Amino acid sequence: MFKKKMSPDFLLIPFSMILDNTIKYREIKVYGIILWIWRTTKLKKCFVSNNTIIKILDEKEVTKMSVSSV
Repeated sequence: MFKKKMSPDFLLIPFSMILDNTIKYREIKVYGIILWIWRTTKLKKCFVSNNTIIKILDEKEVTKMSVSSV
C-alpha cells in the first residue's frame, strides 16, 4: 500500500488516555495513529489495515492486533 514511508509528525492523544493506567502505551499510540488517519481523510473514516498501522508504528515485531474503525 505504501510506496514511500508515511508517518505523522505528531499524534493528538487525549490527556485522559495518558493518565489512565489501564491503557497500555502501544494502545495509546495506535489510537493516535487512527485519529491521525481519520483526520487526514476527506471521508473522516479510517480505512487502513492492521498491517499498515503496524508499519506506521515502525514496529519490527509483527504481532496480532485488533483495531476497529473510528
